[in-house]
Amino acid sequence: MPAGRRKVQISAHGGAQPIWRRDGKELFYRDADGGTYAVPVKMSANSFEAGAPQKLFTAPGAGTPYFVRRQYSVMPDGQRFLVNVPAREEQSRIVLLQNWLGRER
Repeated sequence: MPAGRRKVQISAHGGAQPIWRRDGKELFYRDADGGTYAVPVKMSANSFEAGAPQKLFTAPGAGTPYFVRRQYSVMPDGQRFLVNVPAREEQSRIVLLQNWLGRER
């Protein structure tokens, strides 16, 4: 934000876990229903403009985003996302991987 002199409302319905796209042209956030949104942003030395939020997707089973830790990450170009969702029950198993660096003892 230029000099941090004013507040700009991004979402009318709340949001959490904001992440900037690496080039600063978009701001991503999640809502309470697991929806992920993108807001186009224009910044200059003296101005800040935020466009209308656009819903990108809903991650099934992602739950409420209002946890302390972020549940998703965005690639630098803003085109791909990695989302932490619970495993389906039939796939719920623990896999222990040892010696993953391939070092012999």
